Amino acid sequence: MAVTLDLSGNVQRPFGGSFQLVATVTNLGENTVYQWFRTPNGGQPALLPAQQLSVLSVADLKASDAGHYYVEVSDGVRQPVRSASVYLDVIPSLKLKIILVQMLAIIA
Repeated sequence: MAVTLDLSGNVQRPFGGSFQLVATVTNLGENTVYQWFRTPNGGQPALLPAQQLSVLSVADLKASDAGHYYVEVSDGVRQPVRSASVYLDVIPSLKLKIILVQMLAIIA
């Protein structure tokens, strides 16, 4: 069994946006279980208990959603298999950047 994700490396998404990862498993057995994890910047991996399907979805992104995401897949027979991780960087939206520039111009 092997697992791959549809994205790789570093991914940027804006505040308030959404993020999705799709896991593809080869040699899939019966009773497949997906466990998604996020490792926040400088933190320890944490299980995302509400995410138990082949697709991870995170909406209304906040700075605290940044970090490395990966999935572990098991079928109850073989050892769990872990995907490579994808780093999510949550960045200010263009609209927020424009507002900040305007505010700085007023202050100056």
